[in-house]
Amino acid sequence: MNTNDLNMALYEKMAAEQDKYRDWLKSQPPEEILHHTYEYTIREDIVMAMEELELTDA
Repeated sequence: MNTNDLNMALYEKMAAEQDKYRDWLKSQPPEEILHHTYEYTIREDIVMAMEELELTDA
């Protein structure tokens, strides 16, 4: 696998984990959702940043 493939695999894994978290969150009562809003927002920001980020071999 080259670096681009690894970046794509990492992004896809992170996006899938976020989708699973979102589905879990939607099944929670409103009060529990409110307790997780900050975590959800930060996770979304990280996944969006990974769309643009190009990690390189160090």
